[in-house]
Amino acid sequence: MDHHQLEKLAELSHLDIPVDNRDAVIADVQAVLGMVSMVQEGAEGWDDSNVPSSDDVPIVASTPLRPDVVTVPDLSQEILSNAAVTESGYFVVPNTQGAK
Repeated sequence: MDHHQLEKLAELSHLDIPVDNRDAVIADVQAVLGMVSMVQEGAEGWDDSNVPSSDDVPIVASTPLRPDVVTVPDLSQEILSNAAVTESGYFVVPNTQGAK
């Protein structure tokens, strides 16, 4: 990675990398890319034909599912009753950033 590539990466990532930190950032990015390369190289030639699918794993196949039902009461109206101002089921918060 060179300075031009770092500038492009910073632009795409919406990052402002100070000029005096760029060499260190380049070194860090190169280290990360090196690790990714090692993982990719290790994955090449990986034989996963003996790895069972998740359907074949007994715990996955036999795990009971709980019913998808609401188990807690709806307290939204009680909570909203504590608010000074509400609108359409939401708290209304005063503008603290100044009038716009």
